[in-house]
Formats: sequence, C-alpha cells, structure tokens
Amino acid sequence: MKKHNDIITKSIQQYKKEQLKLQDDKVCVEEPLELRVPFLVQSGITEYRTLAITMRTPGNDFDLARGFLYSEGVIAKAFDILDFRYCDDRGTAGSRNSLELQLKTPVPVDSHLLESRFTTYSSCGLCGKTSIQSLELQNPPRLNEQTDVIDAGSLKQLSATMLKHQPLFQQTGSAHASGLFDTEGNLFKICEDIGRHNALDKLIGYCLQEAPERLANSILLVSGRASFELVQKAIKAGIPMMAAAGAPSSLAVETAKRFNLTLIGFLRSGGFNIYNAGWRLKTSEEDKNV
Repeated sequence: MKKHNDIITKSIQQYKKEQLKLQDDKVCVEEPLELRVPFLVQSGITEYRTLAITMRTPGNDFDLARGFLYSEGVIAKAFDILDFRYCDDRGTAGSRNSLELQLKTPVPVDSHLLESRFTTYSSCGLCGKTSIQSLELQNPPRLNEQTDVIDAGSLKQLSATMLKHQPLFQQTGSAHASGLFDTEGNLFKICEDIGRHNALDKLIGYCLQEAPERLANSILLVSGRASFELVQKAIKAGIPMMAAAGAPSSLAVETAKRFNLTLIGFLRSGGFNIYNAGWRLKTSEEDKNV
C-alpha cells in the first residue's frame, strides 16, 4: 500500500464483464484534523483546548484552519492567527492530525459564541448551527451589489473549466471542489477535499492570506449541492455569487434571499437555474423578455 498526502493506492477486486479480477485503485485519504486554540481561562492565563475536529483530506491544513475560523467568526482577518503548530503527540490516527493555532486574542472560556462548537465535526460540515439568525449574529459583510457581473454564457462554462483542474477527483472520484473565478470566467484558485465544506474553507483561507480583495468581486463554484453551510461561508467571506453543480436546499435559498446572494443551481453546459438575485448576470434582451 503506497500512501501519498491525499491519495492511497489499494488492491481491490473488480467485477466486470462477468469476471472478477484484482487491480489497484486510488482512494482519497480521509483523516481527522483537530483544531486547538488558546482559551483565556483567567486573567493572564491561557489554555489550549479543542475547538473542532473535522474529517478532511490532508493538505493545505493551514488554509483549512484559517478559513474555518474566519467562517465561524473566531477571527476577522488572516493575521489574527500568529502561528500554526502540529502536535504529533496527540492521538494515533496519523501524524500531523492535530493543529494548534496561536491567536492574537485568546478566546474567552465563557464565550457564548463558541458554546455550540465543542463537537466532533464530520464530513457533513454543519454541527449545531442551523438557522439564518446565527449568521446574522456574525454581522457578515454587505455583498457587492454590482449588476451584470458575468455573461450567462460564460457562467455555463465554469463547470467544465473547474473539472479540468480537479486531479484528486479525476484519480479517485470521491473529492469535492470549490473554485473561485473572476468576472471573465477565469479560474483564480481551486481547492479539493473529501469534505465539501473543507474544500470551501481551504479556498477562503487561501484567499484571506493571499488575495482578500478578490473575494468581493468573484464567482464561487462548488462541485456538489448548495447546502446552507456553504452558502453561509460564501456570505461570510463576502462572495456575491455562488453556483453549484447540484441543487440548493430550501434553507440555502432562504439564506441567499436574506443576504442578497446570487444563487445558481444545476450548473451545466446546457444551462442552469437561478434561485436568487439574477440581476448580477448579463443576459440578452431576448432572454430578458422570456
């Protein structure tokens, strides 16, 4: 068994054409990542405690942690995290699966903001936060209200463009992706992970560090469905347009309407559905009269 950072090669049995044969297959790695942050337990005394555990594909862990803390309102900007340190002595699930984040400002141990986050995160993404009100309390940025941001024809091509830059999915078939595009349909950055929320956290975390100004003038594409937690992360990052290969949930649509996010679903080369704020799309006069 040969192990890479994000892929493991395993021997499998394949049944095809009424025959069973042995062959190698590439499998996407899934391992836990424990995120530990300093809590202010009393004046002048801090103690590192577990904030969350997420099941992720190893790689870009710093971006993942940065994006997660930002999406959850723990930090306001990238530089609120002073340093990262792996704690290889914690647990036996694998090396580099526990990460300590040194923060500029330790989290108050009695913070009501974090009461619901002492849970084990799985690949489902959302744990304990299921309402639009929880996002409103985080005071997300006002989304860019520019009209005619991208041509509808260009938008249709984003899925094909992103698929060309998904090596983990192409090799394993089990990785989600989040990609950030400019208004001309050019791909700026793509991140992959076995968890769809992790892929988006990695993308947001990277942009916060390298190009935060891009977020407010971009289009986000996610490879799966448009769930509430992904819409929530997009809004918190100030991304005005979000498209998904699959369908949105009812709460995702409701949240998009509440915060004026352009939400696109079932994005294919042949077309797409507009669930909210279609005025950010450039369309022909003929299309507008339909």
